[in-house]
Amino acid sequence: MRRLLPYLLFAVTALVGTACKPIPIPVPGAGGPGGPVQTTSPAPTTSPTGSPSPEPSSPPVESPSPTVAPSPGPGEAVVPNLLGRRPYETASVLTAAGFANSMSQETCRPNEDLTLGTIITQSPVAGSVVDADTQIMLGVAIACSEVPNIVGMSKDDAIQSFAAASLTMWLRPEDCLRYGKVIEQQVAPGTVYPQVQGVIVTAECLDGQPVPPGMVVVPDVLGMPVDEARSTLDEAGIVAVMLTECANGYGYVMTQSQAGGSVVPIGSSLELTHTCL
Repeated sequence: MRRLLPYLLFAVTALVGTACKPIPIPVPGAGGPGGPVQTTSPAPTTSPTGSPSPEPSSPPVESPSPTVAPSPGPGEAVVPNLLGRRPYETASVLTAAGFANSMSQETCRPNEDLTLGTIITQSPVAGSVVDADTQIMLGVAIACSEVPNIVGMSKDDAIQSFAAASLTMWLRPEDCLRYGKVIEQQVAPGTVYPQVQGVIVTAECLDGQPVPPGMVVVPDVLGMPVDEARSTLDEAGIVAVMLTECANGYGYVMTQSQAGGSVVPIGSSLELTHTCL
């Protein structure tokens, strides 16, 4: 009996532990395995009086008011848009708008891609309401170039520099045969200047001064018979080069590659264009 007592105590303890083990009881909405998950909604926000607070409303959006074109009064007219038109087209447009007085002037606009000969500025601007007798000023686009700096250059270099810029140079003094370096130019370098207008340039006049050794003054042979021009150039130590051949003889010199009065090395060639008989 004493030997069986430990086994009996173990069996009793096991039975008591099983009987006292808690049994899970599902609770509705507890979210246990296989059970429904309870969800709660946040309580509505209430104002101090206890009633729900209203949601803030967006401010009303105002519609833009329509643009009203100005109306001309007695003796007034609306300036039409003339930009991009040719000057000869503006008269009929202005007359139809009620204007009879306009003036055009040439206008330069550097570094812009403009259609030459078209209106690029107007005053007053299009849409303005002004007196019908107002003069409409129009700017017409013309070809312009930046004036190069030629002070200190020789006459020939100055001519080439202006030609590269499509500009015309008027050399002073006019009655000089031998020009030295350019000492003054009427239009400052960097100025955007109309190509149709000439720039007055003043150079040294070396007439009466000795010619440097090994150099010779180019004679002016324009308009001479070709045979006479050849003889004149030969006496000066310059070789005449005829650019065209004539079957029945040569006529008169039309151009020469170096202007009369230029100083060139002895033995230089001078190209001539001429007429034929």
